[in-house]
Amino acid sequence: MSEIGGMKAIGADQTFRFACHPAVPCFTECCRMLELALHPYDFILLRRATGLDSPRLFEQFIIEEEQPGLPFPRHYLAMVDDGRASCPFVGANGCGIYPFRPAACRSYPLGRAALFAAGVTEERFVCVREPHCRGFASGAMYRPTEYLAAQGLDEINRCHDAVARFLQRPEMRDFTPKAEEKRLYVLALCQIDLFRARLEAGAFPDFAAADAAASGDDGEFLIRTVAWLERKFFHCRQGASC
Repeated sequence: MSEIGGMKAIGADQTFRFACHPAVPCFTECCRMLELALHPYDFILLRRATGLDSPRLFEQFIIEEEQPGLPFPRHYLAMVDDGRASCPFVGANGCGIYPFRPAACRSYPLGRAALFAAGVTEERFVCVREPHCRGFASGAMYRPTEYLAAQGLDEINRCHDAVARFLQRPEMRDFTPKAEEKRLYVLALCQIDLFRARLEAGAFPDFAAADAAASGDDGEFLIRTVAWLERKFFHCRQGASC
């Protein structure tokens, strides 16, 4: 295994021991001094957790940033200004939205990357060992995929992979989205409650009726929306029938 800083590469067949619960001395320390990047399915989870619609969720909890070299805005959870940059949902008893926590919280202490080339998906994993963390001293033994499945990440990662596959398209290297395309990306993938409402109002007639009918399943709807964006941003730009 190779190691950089506190991150160590871990193979799919290697195991690690980990447990996080109130009896662990460092409980909730990983919820502080935190920059938590959010991905499209995380917004679905946060809306379920808070009961907020997208405009209020973005107003209260989301930071949106444009970053050089990236085609679309990145999003982060806004932390509490308490001197420790604490998660707004953490309390003395732990995570207040635990069943709906974002993917990065679920996967900790693992990091996962999915790479796509020639129709093949390659998973890579790292194990993060922060100085404060005592979770490695006890708990069950896991392989990376076992741990991620135990944290409820199979469906979430399926959706995240659809977005990652889109962002890793070869065409993306030379793609500079227009302002309205950036707004559409955020609307369609990060604010799907608003996107559904606009679909129902007839705003996007090129969105297939069968895809719109999948809106009862958030994950399936998100995956179909990614495919629609791919057609719209790449094929339609090249003059194909859309």
